[in-house]
Amino acid sequence: MRELEGRLQRTCPFCRQTPLISYEEIKKNYVTRAEANDTRATTQLGGRCMLEGDDCAAFEYYTKAAGLGDIIAHHTLATIFYRGGQGVEKDKKKFFAPAAGHDWLMR
Repeated sequence: MRELEGRLQRTCPFCRQTPLISYEEIKKNYVTRAEANDTRATTQLGGRCMLEGDDCAAFEYYTKAAGLGDIIAHHTLATIFYRGGQGVEKDKKKFFAPAAGHDWLMR
C-alpha cells in the first residue's frame, strides 16, 4: 500500500531489491542465478538464447536445467530434438542423459 502512495520505492518481495530495468541487468541477474543452479533462471536463459538465434547455447542451458529437474527444460529439449535439432548436433545418448533420473518420463 505504501508503495502505491509513493512513500516507498518498489522492491522485489523476495530479495527486496529494486526492479531491474534494462535487458543487460536482467540477463546479468539470470546468469548469476543460473550459476547458483536456479532451474527457472537457467531455463529462461535458454529461451533468451533461442530467441537471439544461439541454438547451441540454448541447448546447453536447457540441458543443465533438465539435469537439475526442470520439466519445462525437458519438454523444450524434446521439442528441439523432435524438430531436427535446429543447429544442435544430434546425439540421442546426450539427449536422454538428463532424463535418466526421471524414470516416469521414459514410460
